[in-house]
Amino acid sequence: MSNLEKYKWDAYNCIRCSYCKWVDGIWIQSQRRSKICPISAKHYFDVYSGQGMMDFVYGKLYDNQVDYSPRLLDALYKCTLCGACDTMCKRNLDLEVIETIEELKAQAYEDGKGPPEEIKAQIEGIKNQGNPWNKSRAEWDTWSKDLKIKDLNKEKADILYFVGCKTPYEPELQKVAKDVVNILNKAGVDFGILGQNEVCCGQPSYRAGDREVTAKIAAQNIETFNKLGVSKVVVSCADCYGMFKGRYPAYGKPNYEILHVVELIDQLIKENKLKITKKLDMKVTYHDPCFLGRRGEGYIFWEGTHGKWGLHEPAKQFNKGTYGIYEPPRSILNSLGVELIEMERARENAWCCGAGAAGGTEVAFKDFANWTAGERLDEAEATGADTLVTCCPFCEYIFKEAVKTNSYRIQIVDLVELVSQAI
Repeated sequence: MSNLEKYKWDAYNCIRCSYCKWVDGIWIQSQRRSKICPISAKHYFDVYSGQGMMDFVYGKLYDNQVDYSPRLLDALYKCTLCGACDTMCKRNLDLEVIETIEELKAQAYEDGKGPPEEIKAQIEGIKNQGNPWNKSRAEWDTWSKDLKIKDLNKEKADILYFVGCKTPYEPELQKVAKDVVNILNKAGVDFGILGQNEVCCGQPSYRAGDREVTAKIAAQNIETFNKLGVSKVVVSCADCYGMFKGRYPAYGKPNYEILHVVELIDQLIKENKLKITKKLDMKVTYHDPCFLGRRGEGYIFWEGTHGKWGLHEPAKQFNKGTYGIYEPPRSILNSLGVELIEMERARENAWCCGAGAAGGTEVAFKDFANWTAGERLDEAEATGADTLVTCCPFCEYIFKEAVKTNSYRIQIVDLVELVSQAI
């Protein structure tokens, strides 16, 4: 059931300042890189923005002055839910913009107004096969055959490696899972997988507005993880990380810690449990996945002309410190000896890859997703780097698709691939 009414105050107090569409001017030098909301940057029509959707919510909740229109629904489901609007507003009015949009999707779903058929098919896939692609569970194991991994359906381990729904079914992404296994084995980590019994995290259904399916999946996964008795659940997907850490506590009592694999790798390197034996001679730029970075512990700042990144103490109240994983991937890159060249829009100011929550935007609006990814690739190539590094399968996939269709020169890799090369 939708909780849209809960955000009536936020909709009422939005002053339509347009901060949700732009990066604060203190960060950006070029006008081209000043935009932060993909749908706003593409469509130049106000409903395609955080404030436009807040307008709609205000009109709907106060005397039901407005109703759904084709353009509103197009904006609502094309929105990647990247959270940029929310971050920008946190520096201004501290309204819950992204949560309001999420609940508007839930209300639209409840009212029978969406989502698009392609996203409905994802939800059906989760119901039928435990993954949004409706792929056979038997196909899940293709990447893990002949690898040294514990089967947690049969034996115990300290850590569950939750692979996610995208990586096992995409041949180009399976290398990421294999590299994670290689890294954890070399570090002597006691871990295992669920194999064909792994079920989607529920991100696609949650972001589409289907709260019933989401609640069922979340409760099921929490019960499964708790019964395993693991101390940690480690993921290599930013969407899984955001869902497990940010949403699951509302559906049960997890008795385990959630870590993205970059957090674990960073710990292992610092504790000297993972040895870097080869320095990589590369120029790279790093893309912050939205569901790993934004909606974290508040807004960032820069201290002095030659200062460092920091975090305002009062900002730690924002969004309960859910995400905010910015330093671990950069720390790992530093350990690998690469030259890191930051893009103009980085960390909480990062431009979205375009795939959308669990690939929903890419599935239903391929042209828009490709355009959004292309904007980021242009920015990456402008740094002079030869490689774009990320740590989310959806980011990697949509970037590689954009490279194929637009002939970009830059290479796309997951961070764990570089770590695997260096150990």
